Amino acid sequence: EDIEILNERIDQFGVTEPDIRLQGSSQILIEIPGAADPERVNSFLRGKGSLTFQMVDQELTTQLNSYFNQNPTEAFTDAGQIRQPDFLPAGKIATAHYINDDYGLDELSSFVVLSEEVGLDGIHIANAVTGTNPITGQPTVNFELDASGGELFYKLTSTNTGELMAVVQDGKVKAMATITEPIRNNVQITGFGLDEARDLSIVLKTAALPIELIVVSQQAVGASLGEDS
Repeated sequence: EDIEILNERIDQFGVTEPDIRLQGSSQILIEIPGAADPERVNSFLRGKGSLTFQMVDQELTTQLNSYFNQNPTEAFTDAGQIRQPDFLPAGKIATAHYINDDYGLDELSSFVVLSEEVGLDGIHIANAVTGTNPITGQPTVNFELDASGGELFYKLTSTNTGELMAVVQDGKVKAMATITEPIRNNVQITGFGLDEARDLSIVLKTAALPIELIVVSQQAVGASLGEDS
């Protein structure tokens, strides 16, 4: 099953004729032809597609940003984690909204306080594709939810109409939107760069691996070296 998922991920990535096979009892050997970006391939192989929908506490978000603006050295712990100030009550967590900079890297835009409770988990996403917002021209990620996910999302959006909801990927807020009406099965979100939207849709579409995958060795073989060997 793991090999099937990896094969589908790499196929979606656009690599032709990858060689994926079991090596021993606990390792999988993957050979990818062509000049693929090692880091991007690595993120595809390890990516679990962690994505959740959580509600934003707008009042505490304003308070948090004001506090960190006045006390910038308090924003992060020595380990580089966002600090959780004492004024945050139980059930609320401090995180941050990240946007892509000109180089495609995460850039902190603002701090955000979320309800710790997950309104919907990405495991309920049945399909995910990229598109374009016809008005703004921005890349979008369009989700189709399974039946139980649709019911959960309808409950979340109908009870929080008018409130701000965050799309959280791997613990980082990647997009926020005001819920204007109850939504059941089809979801569209924006706030991603084109490559980021495409990568996210592929990882989600091909599901999480049943086991944790650890890359123990990775190497690139050039054409001249290949001829010699």
